[in-house]
Amino acid sequence: MKLVCIDVDGTIIDHNQRVPASAAKAIKQAVANGHTLVMCTGRSHPEIYPKLWDLGFRGLIGANGAFVEYENEVVDTHLIPHPEIQRITKILEAAKAHWVWQSHDQIVPSRSYYEAFQAATQEGQQTEGLSGDWSEYVQQIEPYVTWDLPKDSSKCTFTIPTDSPLTFEQVASQIGGDYLLIPGSVSVGGITTELTAQHVTKGKGLRKLAQHLGINMADTIGIGDSANDIPMLETSGLGIAMGNGIDEVKKVANWVAPPLDDNGLAAALNHAGLTA
Repeated sequence: MKLVCIDVDGTIIDHNQRVPASAAKAIKQAVANGHTLVMCTGRSHPEIYPKLWDLGFRGLIGANGAFVEYENEVVDTHLIPHPEIQRITKILEAAKAHWVWQSHDQIVPSRSYYEAFQAATQEGQQTEGLSGDWSEYVQQIEPYVTWDLPKDSSKCTFTIPTDSPLTFEQVASQIGGDYLLIPGSVSVGGITTELTAQHVTKGKGLRKLAQHLGINMADTIGIGDSANDIPMLETSGLGIAMGNGIDEVKKVANWVAPPLDDNGLAAALNHAGLTA
């Protein structure tokens, strides 16, 4: 039995929030064959579609590893406290940034961030930094959206626009070294970054879950396409990059699958020997 950690955006779902039929079939077959599949994503719990759980996933390494959940049990969590959320938000506001705090039960966006996704609710409509149809995403998060800063949060995603009075380097310096800042894969225009506590990564979340389940790291598989997937691929026994992924991910992978829209995830699961 293998523990298989799969990224969501660009790996399971495309930019229109759709799961290719070949990917859905392969995921279900891997589950039927007795393997344990979990989502390993930058998304938080409120951003996960029910249709993804319906494929047979048993757990979630969310917010880039800031929380680990298996069969509705929280295995691990790393939260940013309210005073730090207030301090960082002031920095982002001074930079005229678009931002969203992603928590286990809340989504707290800036008005500009939320409006960008609301605008991208028709397939083919062009919104700065976003492509495709995001109507399903907006519908999914709407019940969880609040406007008051949360008491704590797993992660912040923010975009520094091109007309910001502050550079990314100035923002990063003001935020300080207690946080890990990595390039974000879903952008609303400008430089997009994902912020978590310094020690939080998908790779560490994978290791924590493997230890919890008593699974040897040699029996783990990671599949992804973006910068936040690199620690996962480096940590897992077998790391697979999607063909539509960035070059940095492909460089650390043991194998590169075709792109998602070319049956890439099905090819990845087949290469790993999970669907035979």
